[in-house]
Amino acid sequence: MQQLHDGGVRQLYVYTGDVKNYYNYANQFHDCFRGYDFAGDVEVKYLEHVDHTFILISYRAHLFDLTKSWLDRLTGSRVERRALDQTGLRR
Repeated sequence: MQQLHDGGVRQLYVYTGDVKNYYNYANQFHDCFRGYDFAGDVEVKYLEHVDHTFILISYRAHLFDLTKSWLDRLTGSRVERRALDQTGLRR
């Protein structure tokens, strides 16, 4: 993660609440990596009620929306919704 940060790579991590033994609360990432340079530049989303395989279509749609919003903020532009529309997840 530090090497990605040093290389200027923006990072988004999405965790789910499905496996409580590994990741189980919203600020866990920042609590674990607080002392590292990269921690402040990593965006972390915790989806407590989503399973790790995103089995429901609504879970996948939420993940796509979350990712698209993150990309929009990075690029400062509107990402075409065509790819999402073609998946059949957006109606």
